[in-house]
Formats: sequence, C-alpha cells, structure tokens
Amino acid sequence: MKYLKIFAFSLGALLVTSCSEENKSFNTEAGVSVDMADSQITVKESEGQFFVPIKVDGKANGDVKVTVKVEGTGNNPAQPFEEHNGEWSGNFILVSSTLTISPDQGEASLEFSTVDDFNINYDRTFTVTIVSAEGAKVGTQNSTLVTLEDNDSDPYERIQGNYKVNCFDMNGTARMFNISVKGVAKSSPYYGVLLNVTGLTSACEPIFVGDGSSMQAAFEVDPETGAPMLYLLMPQDIGKCTYADDLRIWALNGYSTAQAEVPGILSDDGRTISFPEGSMILFYAASADFSTQLGGFGAISDFSFAR
Repeated sequence: MKYLKIFAFSLGALLVTSCSEENKSFNTEAGVSVDMADSQITVKESEGQFFVPIKVDGKANGDVKVTVKVEGTGNNPAQPFEEHNGEWSGNFILVSSTLTISPDQGEASLEFSTVDDFNINYDRTFTVTIVSAEGAKVGTQNSTLVTLEDNDSDPYERIQGNYKVNCFDMNGTARMFNISVKGVAKSSPYYGVLLNVTGLTSACEPIFVGDGSSMQAAFEVDPETGAPMLYLLMPQDIGKCTYADDLRIWALNGYSTAQAEVPGILSDDGRTISFPEGSMILFYAASADFSTQLGGFGAISDFSFAR
C-alpha cells in the first residue's frame, strides 16, 4: 500500500510541474471531432497499468487537447484511489485527466492503474467521459464504460498480479525489484495450468539478457489448504542471450541442471508468495544442448514475492 501512496503523490507533483502549453498550436480545421475509441472495456482487478484510448476523426492541422472526467457507475461503482481523512482507498488511479493528441498521432490513450483489494467482491465499474476538447468537437461516442473484473474468487486469477521480489543476488547483496505473474488467455488449453513470471532476470547483468525474459510456472491449488500455488520449473530456457547470439539463457535450480519444481504458496491475505528457505535460481548462459557454456551471470536466493 505504501508504494501506491508514493505513486499517487508523485502523480500529483508531476501534473503540477508539467510543461506549459502556451506554445501549443491547436487545430483550426473544421469537421474534426474526438471520440472514445471503445464503448466498453474490461480489465482484471490485478492488471496494474492499462490504457483507455481516445481517437481523433477528421484531418487536423494542429493539436487537439481533450479533458475527461471519471465517475463510478452501476451497482458496484469503482472509486479513484484517494486520501480521505488520512486513509487511502479506491480501486484505480488515473495519471492525468487531460490528453493532447498531435495531428500525426490520430489516437492517444489515458493511462490508468488498478488497485487490487485482495477481497472477493462483485465486478466494479466506472465511466470515462470526454467533457471538453480544444481544437475539435466532442463526438457522439463520448464515454467508455470500464469494468474492473474481480480476480479473488478464482484461485488461478487470484495469484496473478504485480509483485516485488525480495532476495539476495549472486554477490549476497539484498535486492528488491518488480516482477509480474500473469496467466494465459481463457481460450488457451493451458488456462488454469500455466503462469508466466516476467522480470526475474532483473538481478542479472544487463549485458547478458534484455528486458522481457519470461519464466513459465505450473499452477495448482493446494489439495489440503485450498491455497493457490505455483511451481517454478527448471531447467528452463527463458530467452536469448544478448551477449552471444548462439547461446540461450537458462534458469537452473541452484547449480544443478537436474529437473526441479520449486513451489511457492500464496498467503491467506493474497499478498505474499513464499518459497522454501534456501531456494536459488541461477541464470546461466549456454547453448541449447549445453555443449557450449559461458557460465552463470546472475542469481536470486532466499526469495519471496510480495505486493
């Protein structure tokens, strides 16, 4: 929660110190309008960052500035994440209620972040509505209904989200960095079976691995407690080695190439995934058949995921 408070506060500071628009040249062509690109969208409560697009119709010769408002709607209205009497609460954060679209863009998006409450509830909804536009008329499609889909009643959905890894790196230094745990599409045969963990290689030397390396994990529900669980599967090829084109990045269970499943279990409050004490993932550069090996260039040990 404290990170959300810092984020919300910094957004306010950003808006106050944003660049002046005195020198902006706004559209003067007739017949230009702005509309919400979608009448409705649905995002998971655990999604984190998401975007709501606004489009310009017509040929503009300058910028178009759009101002929106957001308000909770429906039977279970979503509320913005705000402070009230010293307490922070809410379901989403809007970075800025204004958006400037240049003539060569044609479309731009409002940036939002969800705030997961870790509680079972009905889906929440809110409406994004264009209230004014400079350099264009407001079109007929002036609003988008956003549904925040609850993820806490389904164990597979509940374990998904954005986490911070607490661990020790290869040098024994305490580290903390961001990762995401995401499921596959509901249409996939692996829905409810596999998860993708992205960002674990943040503990590695960047010369060896680029952004976006993803590690697959198996999912199951603990048969005794009913708690959601994931299993980090190793050894696993998780991406291309940027240092040498013919090598791959491997995630190993410590210093072994033997098959292993490292279990992580989600806490009752849904905020922490705990792993066995002493667990270690070694990131290792080698060819697909291990006939060529460059060696280890990063590791995490005694790790947990928290949000």
